[in-house]
Amino acid sequence: MYLLTVVRAEEDGHQGSLPVAELALTLGVSAASANEMVRKLERRGLVTYERYRGVDLTVGGRRIAARVLRVRRLWARFLADRLGMAPDEADALACRLEHVTPDAAIDRLDRFLDHPSVGPMGRPIPPGDGEPVVPIETLAGAAVGSPVEVVSIEGDRETAAFLADAGIRVGAVVSIRARAGTTTLVAGDMAVAVGSELARSIAVRGHARGA
Repeated sequence: MYLLTVVRAEEDGHQGSLPVAELALTLGVSAASANEMVRKLERRGLVTYERYRGVDLTVGGRRIAARVLRVRRLWARFLADRLGMAPDEADALACRLEHVTPDAAIDRLDRFLDHPSVGPMGRPIPPGDGEPVVPIETLAGAAVGSPVEVVSIEGDRETAAFLADAGIRVGAVVSIRARAGTTTLVAGDMAVAVGSELARSIAVRGHARGA
């Protein structure tokens, strides 16, 4: 969980070392407990720690975190897509399944799902080669005027239905017309304004014009 917390902070846009105090707050433990665990992880070669700066993952630490997130998010994708579970419910159950899933089984699951790139919560699924987790872009950070493809939508069914009515669904290509408090999206000949929180829940990737 310590390794995952560092990676998730990076996914959320945190730059630089993660302070131990922030690590402790996120995990709900005391600063003393967090500091002790960080020291243990450092001795195992999984993190580096510098006083007054914080914690960074080593290559070995990133590989472990990537493997855990790969298993968890593939299971969550299966549970959401194939069993119809809500994204948050799928993520919670996937956390339990991750502990009992061997690599061979997860590779088969990846092939069965046709190698998805993001989980149902809009987070990237790391590749199976142990490469570092790469943050994905959301509509909140996409450039105005550039077409992007929707790769996942985090939220409940009502949110997904609202967006689908405006032509915004997984696989759709949309453009950002304007951003001023709300973000105005255009899908086909339809336009819809979404708030900043909703924009952050929609994961996208670049889409070449005419592709």
